Amino acid sequence: MHVDDEAYARDDESYARDDESYACDDEAYARDDEAYAGDDETYARDDEAYACDDEAYACDDEAYACDDEAFVADNSTLTVNQNLRQLTREGAFPCRGRPKKEKKSRGDISSRVPPEKEAQTQGRLGLCGGRLLRCR
Repeated sequence: MHVDDEAYARDDESYARDDESYACDDEAYARDDEAYAGDDETYARDDEAYACDDEAYACDDEAYACDDEAFVADNSTLTVNQNLRQLTREGAFPCRGRPKKEKKSRGDISSRVPPEKEAQTQGRLGLCGGRLLRCR
């Protein structure tokens, strides 16, 4: 029986080593689980950051669209101004050149112009910039 006892003792030692190995494996698995949980937290933070980036890109896109509209409006204004200058050069407006500086108003122009001079004055009045002005 002595041989059997030695075999059983060796088996017990082997089982003890296996148990230690399993315990080490369990510790390693626990560390891995902690690492995976940390990775999950990192991925969640990354997802939040990407969502914020997406919102920022959407805001940038809106700003670029507004800029594009402003450029179009500026170009339209430029075109209108160029057309007005061309029409003025072609004599489409009765008021050519720079209007005289207006003096402080003393009432309606027609009330200050004697009736006999009104016909002469009529030819020299024109609309410039939406105002009634006496032109040179």
